[in-house]
Amino acid sequence: MQGSYLGPRYDDDDVASRLSAAGAKFEAVSERNMISTRAQALADGEAIGWFQGRMEFGPRALRGRSFLGDAQSPEMQNS
Repeated sequence: MQGSYLGPRYDDDDVASRLSAAGAKFEAVSERNMISTRAQALADGEAIGWFQGRMEFGPRALRGRSFLGDAQSPEMQNS
């Protein structure tokens, strides 16, 4: 296997268009503010979606697309 990033890549406008069409609540943040704003969102009990780069393929395909939340939170466990 030459690498795991074998899937398609989507630009920001395409992602925003698809999320809007699906009625999803989302916020795009700058790379500069990404870590601090997403850490605060998690601390506030929010779930976040992480999407970057090309889709991964294979048994270790976990980094490019993730949903993150506090697993200790009873509210998060019921969502």
